[in-house]
Amino acid sequence: MRKILIMILACAAGVHAEPKIWLGGDGSFATPGLWSGSSVPVAGDDVVISNGAVTVTPADTFTGLVSIALGPGGAIVCGETVETQSSVAFSSNSTLRVSAGELVFHGFASGTGFTKEGAGNVRFSGRNSS
Repeated sequence: MRKILIMILACAAGVHAEPKIWLGGDGSFATPGLWSGSSVPVAGDDVVISNGAVTVTPADTFTGLVSIALGPGGAIVCGETVETQSSVAFSSNSTLRVSAGELVFHGFASGTGFTKEGAGNVRFSGRNSS
């Protein structure tokens, strides 16, 4: 029985969905047609934003993502306080546009930097790397 449980856990650990890719342009995180597979990412997904600005709100599943890769030309936009547990990796020429409130990352942060725009704040509360 123990061997079967170990095999099941090993197989489950290897199962990982494809990342959801932002297809480009500016729009709401909650717009299915702007994501690969025509569906909005859900808690537990990995996302890649490399072209365009994604507007997030506290109601979005953005808060439960596993990881966010913010590539060149990619931006996260918010106008109120939004928090996420996900890890985030920044590329040069990526942007965090926070017009009000605070954008908070509680997960691991890494990468080559980003540009912060707007009067709001960006805060990192998790482990951070350079």
